[in-house]
Amino acid sequence: MTAVFPLEAGTLVELLALRASKQGSRLAFSHIANDGSVSEAVSFHALDRSARNIAGALAGRAPRGSRVIVIASAPIRFIEGFFGLLYAGFVPVPAPPPGNDVGRLRIAAYTADCDAVAVLGTLADHQMFAPGQDSNPSPVWWIREELADGRSCEINQPLADDIAFLQYTSGSTLAPRGVVVTHRMVMSNEWAIAQSFGHDETTIFCSWLPLFHDMGLIGGVLQPLYLGIPGYLLTPMQFLARPQRWLEAIGRYRVTTSGAPNFAYDLCVEQISPENRAKLDLSSWRVAFNGSEPLRCRTLARFGSTFGPHGFNENALYPCYGLAESTLFVAGSRPLRGPLVLPRGKPGEMPTRLQSDCDLDSDMHVGSGMPAPGFDVLIVDPSTRRALAEGDAAAAHHRFRLFAAQHAWPRGAPDRPSRRPGRPPARKAMAGARQGGGAGGRRA
Repeated sequence: MTAVFPLEAGTLVELLALRASKQGSRLAFSHIANDGSVSEAVSFHALDRSARNIAGALAGRAPRGSRVIVIASAPIRFIEGFFGLLYAGFVPVPAPPPGNDVGRLRIAAYTADCDAVAVLGTLADHQMFAPGQDSNPSPVWWIREELADGRSCEINQPLADDIAFLQYTSGSTLAPRGVVVTHRMVMSNEWAIAQSFGHDETTIFCSWLPLFHDMGLIGGVLQPLYLGIPGYLLTPMQFLARPQRWLEAIGRYRVTTSGAPNFAYDLCVEQISPENRAKLDLSSWRVAFNGSEPLRCRTLARFGSTFGPHGFNENALYPCYGLAESTLFVAGSRPLRGPLVLPRGKPGEMPTRLQSDCDLDSDMHVGSGMPAPGFDVLIVDPSTRRALAEGDAAAAHHRFRLFAAQHAWPRGAPDRPSRRPGRPPARKAMAGARQGGGAGGRRA
């Protein structure tokens, strides 16, 4: 199979159209059922056609550029809706399913915060949302099942610097906030991911990550589309209910790239029995990325030693770092080189490769790799907002902190997004950092 890398596609709209025209019959995405089989699959051509139908059905409902919440419940329905909104000229705003009070509150909060004109979701999504809205005005809902047979319409053709979507942060460090992502930003970040992960036309992707989260959307959906390769999808609940499903899918579909936050690797070690481990074949897994949470040496070592006998290559473990404010990806390891670790409290020492006997969290920090192509990562004194100079005694301390704690702020990257207009910028002090010290700080 030869993938068509999207050199001539400058936007997500052009990207899907390119895939539909040049690889139309090839598999784009598959949703994996609980028993491991494919419950639904869609080709690039079918995905493009569904998006066009949705765009036709939505034509004229609101001005172009309006924000629309899109519910990330059923994976393929979400992807169709996301691109249908893009084709119609709207700005998609991914949001969690309304299955509990937290989800309902987030949908309501996103709607108010970004002035969304509507919520796009399935009938089941709408029915789950309604009970939690007794005391608040309910937003307008566009029901996905009612949009299957839209009339033909002129497809929106955005420019590279137009807004592609609004990505709300995970809220792991601050309250969730919206980040404006342009087409140029996301296409640039997809290129950086492909380069840093060593992706090519032989890559096969699998993800269970939430599609309303940046790592699930930009990594699990848009990266396979960027590469023109198959993407296999599970829902977060499918994974949490039975973590073995994730690893079974990797073996069954010969997946080469998949990953998750640190806790997921612990969950697999703790909840998959030796008998069920023996049924796994993880020999195809080349990039097992780990991000979104603090990296634990003990977690990586346990996972590698536990699943090594079942085909897993410990060097496939790929620590990485990213944040929605920088589209997604900022830094990562080198493929099949294994994680680097550094003793705590010894910033002057050189990092070494992870060893299988690294079993005490208190002993080691885990590195997040190197900055992605196109990124400079500055080490900044938060009190002065100046980049620390080469050789500065404080620089070694902050360099150690950056290596260990993954605190970084990208500078000069081609895909640095902006905050939603009218909202205060995230990490304002770091955003205003000035280069200082002659040569200008350190590259992490």
